[in-house]
Amino acid sequence: MAEAFAWHEKLIERRGHDYDPRIRTRIARGREMTAAEYIRLVDARADFIRRFDTETEGFDALVMPTVPITAPPIAAFTRDEDYARLNLKLLRNTAIVNFLDRCALTLPIEAPSAAPVGLMVVGRLGEDRRLLAIGRGIETLLEGARTHAV
Repeated sequence: MAEAFAWHEKLIERRGHDYDPRIRTRIARGREMTAAEYIRLVDARADFIRRFDTETEGFDALVMPTVPITAPPIAAFTRDEDYARLNLKLLRNTAIVNFLDRCALTLPIEAPSAAPVGLMVVGRLGEDRRLLAIGRGIETLLEGARTHAV
């Protein structure tokens, strides 16, 4: 939040009315983070990334749902408390990948006439080309499975 606030501060002063109020409020929370809190968070994040990288070193990629629930209708986001709860839940899987400084892609894997479902494939920092090749391989396998299932 502190980084987002530092980046958006002047823009919000000039054009805050152009921001979604919920997003503007979330960004503004970064104003309250102290330098000491920020430094502790950066250090803890670096340690977490190091430990996660060590634990997953032997894997080509991590595979998980892009979002943990079926997308709710827009009407479910009307109240602020519902928005906060649903937004956190919907962003849970992608947010941790971002926090870990990893690259990721999502592949549509839903059956015909079904609700959209994404398969997130997560690679290591700086290995975008390798991740894209893995994603293409998964797509090829899925296309073959769909062709034979018809």
